[in-house]
Amino acid sequence: MAEGSEGAFVESLKELRRWAGQPSLRRLRQLGGTVRAVSGHEVPALPPSTVSSVLRRPELPRLEFVEAFVTACLRARDASPEEIRAALDDWRASWRAAGTAGADGPAGVKSEHAEAPHQLPADLPEFTGRDEHVRFLIGLAGEESPGAPQVAVIEGMAGVGKTRLAVHVAHALAEAGRYDAFLFLPLRGYTVDQTPTEPAAALETLLRSLGVDGREIPGDPDARATMYRDRLHGTRTLLLLDDAADGSQVTSLLPASGTCLVLVTSRRSLALDGAHAVRVNPFSTRESADLLARVAGAVRIAADPAGTAETARRCGNLPLAVALAGRRLQSRPAWSIADLEHRLRDSDEALDQFAAGDRSVRAAFQLSYDALPEDHRLVFRLLSLHPGDSFTAATAGELTGVRGAGTILEALVDEHLLLQPSPGRYSFHDLLRVYASERARADSPAGQRSAATTRILRWYLAVAVAADRVIDPHHRHVTVEPELAGVAPPFRNRADAIAWTTAEYGALTAAVSIAADTGAVSIAWRLAAALWSYFYLGKHLDDWIRAHEVALAAARRAGDLEGQAWMLNNLGVAHWQRRDYPAAIDRYRQARELRRAMGDHAGEIVLLDNLGNAFDEIGRADEAIDCYQQALTLAQRSGGPADRASVLHNLGEAYRRTGRYTDAGRCLTDALAIQQDLHDAMQRYTLCSLGELHDDLGDPRTAETYYERSRVLAEQVSDVWLTAVLWEKLGHTAALRGEDRAAEDLWIAAADTYAKVNDDEAAERVRRLLPPR
Repeated sequence: MAEGSEGAFVESLKELRRWAGQPSLRRLRQLGGTVRAVSGHEVPALPPSTVSSVLRRPELPRLEFVEAFVTACLRARDASPEEIRAALDDWRASWRAAGTAGADGPAGVKSEHAEAPHQLPADLPEFTGRDEHVRFLIGLAGEESPGAPQVAVIEGMAGVGKTRLAVHVAHALAEAGRYDAFLFLPLRGYTVDQTPTEPAAALETLLRSLGVDGREIPGDPDARATMYRDRLHGTRTLLLLDDAADGSQVTSLLPASGTCLVLVTSRRSLALDGAHAVRVNPFSTRESADLLARVAGAVRIAADPAGTAETARRCGNLPLAVALAGRRLQSRPAWSIADLEHRLRDSDEALDQFAAGDRSVRAAFQLSYDALPEDHRLVFRLLSLHPGDSFTAATAGELTGVRGAGTILEALVDEHLLLQPSPGRYSFHDLLRVYASERARADSPAGQRSAATTRILRWYLAVAVAADRVIDPHHRHVTVEPELAGVAPPFRNRADAIAWTTAEYGALTAAVSIAADTGAVSIAWRLAAALWSYFYLGKHLDDWIRAHEVALAAARRAGDLEGQAWMLNNLGVAHWQRRDYPAAIDRYRQARELRRAMGDHAGEIVLLDNLGNAFDEIGRADEAIDCYQQALTLAQRSGGPADRASVLHNLGEAYRRTGRYTDAGRCLTDALAIQQDLHDAMQRYTLCSLGELHDDLGDPRTAETYYERSRVLAEQVSDVWLTAVLWEKLGHTAALRGEDRAAEDLWIAAADTYAKVNDDEAAERVRRLLPPR
């Protein structure tokens, strides 16, 4: 090997590679082994870009590189471990001699980093999490891309830890010796009282960092960019561009050398050709707990896992909020994690808790908000008034009154001020919603906020009523103002209407409470009533009762008799579903008195019918039949065909239960004929009753036919509870035929389906039919 100059030493390395058979860069990476980075991850000791750069430059490489390179070349020639150790001793001595010859003074070996900038901010000792991101970004450093650098855009909302991640990865790569120079440039995309750095100014800063005298820097921006790319060509440089405002700010700062790596952080999604988008989301609960432990002390955090998890949730798992909360706990030794969590509960003051010195979550959010155009700020803050946890472009448009709201929502996603949990749906991070609410109170007059709330409530009412008419076209529906009648989008079928209601369910139930609280009483009870079919099909009993109780209280305060009657009747049905028949009878009787006082015969028919159901369930058959007969008389005089069919079905059921099978068959058959003429989906219940009648008559085969017809209809309309009932009954008919395995499968299906609608009593009853395992 050559002795003396650095250039001669590099030539000796090239000769060694030729002696080894000119192994490829990829082969050298495989043979060179790995080194451990500061992150703890193993990374290649000879990334192709590093080898290519070192062998092209007449400068002394790092000793770690020399050792890995020599080892790889000798392994390519199948050298033994003893031969490799002996060769390494010789190469180390030659490396020291070359370093001494090239040194300017007595210091001896010259480091290749002596003149290279190393501008990275300090790494955080409490850095935690982000393992997948760290692995991916470190992996980019080992990938060759001739003529273009590897570029990663680390994007995410304010406070999510983008810069900390980039700095941590850069330090890991520095420790691994992957790059010779490390440039850090704040672009000030979102900095208090400062405008974003202009590309020309950024280029000047970078050129000065690379040792260019200010007098030599061209005034023309294009000439600056050319000089900058020339200075970085062939170098192993990691460039960290922090807090970019947009893609145009970054484009001219990208090197043209495949030996470089560029990490860009931004609150905005940047469109950079060939760049890797690395989206950084809030922490998991485990990661938040780990950060709290690192900041505030592991013992305090470990003492209360439940309190730690709740604290993380109230921080929205946002790393900045978690870290600031941890600092607050750290500075107050007398506090427990429960004390901290208690102070975070007040949503009106939640953001006040996330501040330490000049750092705060509110200030971070403020920078993003201030950078928005005015119409974007308006939409952002008014969205905090939306009743649901998520929303669509349609609901956002109705709420804000802004045309093209969908385009603004997408822009807010790009700014990481909104999340997009699924295509077409948008939501806030919890803390951003708190901030948006603050901005709404501060920047939107009360009249503007009230108008927005009224718009969305009226829209939800109109669409919910339209969906209800499609889900069950034959039961009684509430009406809406004429001007709202054409607001709702057309629903193609029942499944479409159910899907919309499911997607908006949280917002719809919350809207009932908001309407009641804001004095929109008519909207409150009408909206609750419009959800009745959906509540009934899914057996959402808790929400059903809660929404109706809220609306009933509002109707009573306002003296709204019609609203009270609707809510009391529907509450009676909910209590009947819960098998709380005395409560059901009480609600039905109150509602009937109101309907009679109003002269509403159609409403009275429904209530007599429902009262009969409740009496029937508790064995008061005579009272049940009397109610049904009164209802039938009213229905024949002033009711519609659907009313008559419903009463005939229930009267037939009462006759069946009292053993009057002939009368039962006549009523049920007449009811079914009317319902089939109307294409009324309620015929599923009449078919089930006919099946039960034939079971009572000892004709299980005919019963099974009716049950199967009923089951098909129940599944078509998503009546989960009735589907469970029918699986149970079909299991009994299978058992009567001696088909024990089929019966067992049907009962398992029944029990599982009852469980889906939280009918635990029925599920347990069916499980007792199963043989022990």
